[in-house]
Amino acid sequence: MKGQVGSKSKGDAKSRDGRKQVKAGKGGKVQLDGSKHHESLTGDEEFPAALDKNDPNYDQGEPDVAPAPAAAAADPPTPPKADGEHTQSIEQKTQWLRDRGVEIETVEERREKEAMKEHLDNREVDPSSGFTYVRIPALSTTALSVVTAPLVPRGGGDRLPDMLKNSFADGKEADTKLVTKQLETLKTTNTGLNQKMDLNNIDANSVKSVMAEGSTETFPLVRAAPSNKHLSVNIYLDEAGMLKKLPLNVRATELARSCGYSPPPTFYGDVAVGRVSSIPMLRNVSFGISDMDAQSEWIKKAIGENMERQHMVNAATGRNDVQAGNDGEDGVEKDEEGYKWTQTDEEVEIVLNIGTLNKKEIKAKFLNQSVKVNDVFCLELFARIDPDGCTWTLEKSDTAGEHNLVITCEKCEEASWPRIEK
Repeated sequence: MKGQVGSKSKGDAKSRDGRKQVKAGKGGKVQLDGSKHHESLTGDEEFPAALDKNDPNYDQGEPDVAPAPAAAAADPPTPPKADGEHTQSIEQKTQWLRDRGVEIETVEERREKEAMKEHLDNREVDPSSGFTYVRIPALSTTALSVVTAPLVPRGGGDRLPDMLKNSFADGKEADTKLVTKQLETLKTTNTGLNQKMDLNNIDANSVKSVMAEGSTETFPLVRAAPSNKHLSVNIYLDEAGMLKKLPLNVRATELARSCGYSPPPTFYGDVAVGRVSSIPMLRNVSFGISDMDAQSEWIKKAIGENMERQHMVNAATGRNDVQAGNDGEDGVEKDEEGYKWTQTDEEVEIVLNIGTLNKKEIKAKFLNQSVKVNDVFCLELFARIDPDGCTWTLEKSDTAGEHNLVITCEKCEEASWPRIEK
């Protein structure tokens, strides 16, 4: 939020008892330590004046008493007075607040922003101009590419979600089983969505029809803030990527990890990475291959900024949220129908009961993306495995005379799987 800093008034009004008064405010705002303030920042702004003679509570025989202010958040901190001075200058007060993370907009800065906006709105279209963003293919062997998008002569906003929407309407259908499972999860989870919508009247086919039109999800790698010159960096992905069973995008996940997300989100299919400026108006600015370097300044700052933001959210909500991990991680078995499994980024382990079969009777077959055991077990895996890196062994079952078959598969790409089945 912003606080306006005005120019000095010609004189300070005083009440009959000699106290300094100032006039009513004009809507300046400042945000400090999570609280919103609608008061202006200096004594040169306007505040509610003392009661006048037209007020029914005015009494000429008693000293003026200013009315109690309306209920609001706590007042912003008062800048300390400089040694030997009665008050600080506007510049000193402004700098004092800025040093403590408060965003200040002076009259001159506001005028410059309005002039820039007018210039941007009225400029001619330059067909050769535009902004760039980076495309990260899901296939790790395919190189990153830089895409140039044309600018528009008027208006602002982030154009990438609309631009990429058509590319995500790729004709690939969402999996009915996954859509149904997600709907059932939403119906049984106490979220704002199932309170606003009657999910019982929504079926899988309706969801698939909407997804076929294409939809872009925006994931913030770093949000705009004064510390990063109001520049945010986002990942733009197919919102239905997981339901379409698109392949994992390992490089996008690692980029999120390098920005302080732990564990990082899982991304599916091709994604784009772009930069957006919020000053003087929301608009896309160029982002290139060199910006993907882990030593880039914005990535170094993103780590601390994302961690600090999570701490602030936790403090405000009284919760201690962390990014949710995938199934089967940290040695916690995930139960499926007929088997259990765990995973690391490098391997997936599957345990199934095979009854009284002995070692000589076991015939396990490992393919590029599936596991088969005799004629009783066949599993299509979420992603590719290395058949040469797969092994199996027998362990005693909890049931006397029976065995568990423990299968270990080496993943082709080091990544956490959101599920085990394709």
